[in-house]
Amino acid sequence: MSHAFADCKWCHGKGCNQCHIERAKVAEKLPGLIATFSTEDIAKYPDIVKQAIGKDALVKAFGPDGGGVHEVAVNSAVAELLLLMRNREDGDL
Repeated sequence: MSHAFADCKWCHGKGCNQCHIERAKVAEKLPGLIATFSTEDIAKYPDIVKQAIGKDALVKAFGPDGGGVHEVAVNSAVAELLLLMRNREDGDL
């Protein structure tokens, strides 16, 4: 069903009259969840960024067993934390 929302707490993606409400709740939270990566971090630590938003990570996140946008947001937050730790170790902070 095209209007179904995979993270709907009522139908869990099977399709119901509440999917649009649940989708809107998640969309409100997303702008603060997804990390931003600087070009310096991408150049210096491409492995970390690739694990979060690379082709394989996106195919997995949006595949049959993936968590969709939520999985990308979590992966991005973890990558941002790893970048912070690496920059601190390298003395860049």
